[in-house]
Amino acid sequence: MRKIGFSDTGHAALGRLDPDTGDIVLWPIPGGQEPFALAFTPAGEIWFTDREADLLGLFRPETGEFLLYPVPLGSHPLFLVVGQDGAVWFTAERGNYVARLARSRLSTPQGPFAPEAPW
Repeated sequence: MRKIGFSDTGHAALGRLDPDTGDIVLWPIPGGQEPFALAFTPAGEIWFTDREADLLGLFRPETGEFLLYPVPLGSHPLFLVVGQDGAVWFTAERGNYVARLARSRLSTPQGPFAPEAPW
């Protein structure tokens, strides 16, 4: 059976549940505050929004690596989708707009960060 990915706002982490065993793994987001929405890529990477930290992030579960992309302060990114072309689109709760993460920004993330040991 497939594993289930989720955001854990209480621990500012991304998580994975194995329904067969009940095992849960959490990866703390470096500088994370309130992860919200997730979008999964065919390669198994996870894009996410962090509402309070004003970040978009890319997490690579196989390596534990986080790449973080700041968005305008106070915009509070909520939902996101990844297009077939790999473009990342997101909504900004307080900015009241829909935006695309520029491809030029993809080459200059903050990170890579490796999280602390999972809980």
